[in-house]
Amino acid sequence: MISVAIKGGKSGNKAEVTETGELAIGDLNSSKFYLGSATVNDTAVNVVPPMAGKKFIIKAIILSGDRSIAAAGAVTDVFESTTGPTSGTIDVQIIQEEIAKQTRMVATGLNIEVTHGSWVNVKADDVIVRCNIAGYYVNA
Repeated sequence: MISVAIKGGKSGNKAEVTETGELAIGDLNSSKFYLGSATVNDTAVNVVPPMAGKKFIIKAIILSGDRSIAAAGAVTDVFESTTGPTSGTIDVQIIQEEIAKQTRMVATGLNIEVTHGSWVNVKADDVIVRCNIAGYYVNA
């Protein structure tokens, strides 16, 4: 067997071959879904909590509107908060989308790095909007 390596970048990172024989040049972690629902108008709900010594990488966001949303739709914010899990203060806006009654927004293929120590919260100006975020934690 010949031992070779592919490396590059400023830090000299190496590509790896996984246990299933795939050449991994990106994600080596599996995503997990984190869930939250905006059930009170303009009230923030935590979706992804911070973890000591880690930062969160968002790989997908799915927002879906309940049948109770009015005809005008629900302006929905997914954002970072450094204040707390129920803070409506937007420190970093991740996405703002208007969700219509019984519709959904699906954003996949993302690679959004959440600031270390931040909560990822959701709030909407009409209810109910469900927020599903897929991703994983990496060392900060």
